[in-house]
Amino acid sequence: MEKIIILLITITLLLILSSCSNKFFTTCTQELKICPDGTGVGRIGPNCEFALCPQFDPKLLCEKASGVWKSFPNTCVDSCEKARAKERVFCGQAFTDGCDCGPDKCWNGKSCEDN
Repeated sequence: MEKIIILLITITLLLILSSCSNKFFTTCTQELKICPDGTGVGRIGPNCEFALCPQFDPKLLCEKASGVWKSFPNTCVDSCEKARAKERVFCGQAFTDGCDCGPDKCWNGKSCEDN
């Protein structure tokens, strides 16, 4: 009789634990989301949502790339896209903040590179 009681208790505990295990343990897929600053974040939490990207701060990226963050007198700033354009580029006349990479360099949105 004792063996039957122990067996019933063991089965009951196993059923309880197996039904609760999904509430406490979650396995997320191993995907990576690429953030604007180039870093990657994975899935977290019980709903396996992507973690938040770190704050994207173009001024900080500019300074890390040995550039100088400044206000330009037009909308072209020091953009590699505009510096390398094959056709004539027209810039708006508005003060625009951007990264000044220095002579013979331009800003690609993440770092300074040669023109």
